[in-house]
Amino acid sequence: MKGKDWKKIAEYQKTNYFVDNEETRKEDMKKLAELYDYNLLESLSEGIKCANCKKEATKRCSKCKRVYYCSRECQVDI
Repeated sequence: MKGKDWKKIAEYQKTNYFVDNEETRKEDMKKLAELYDYNLLESLSEGIKCANCKKEATKRCSKCKRVYYCSRECQVDI
């Protein structure tokens, strides 16, 4: 790490990654909104519920990674 021109690196990052205009702010907000999906946030605040019967879920779909279920029966019903 010694011998690096940290001021030059910081200036490069400032001009290339921290562009502050309305268009980039909108793009950043859109990315954040997609990152923090409302359904995921809701499930974290209320506990994870089965998509079929709404009981506490302990398993998640291995394909989509978005649907939770509590039992094999509920998985099949979904």
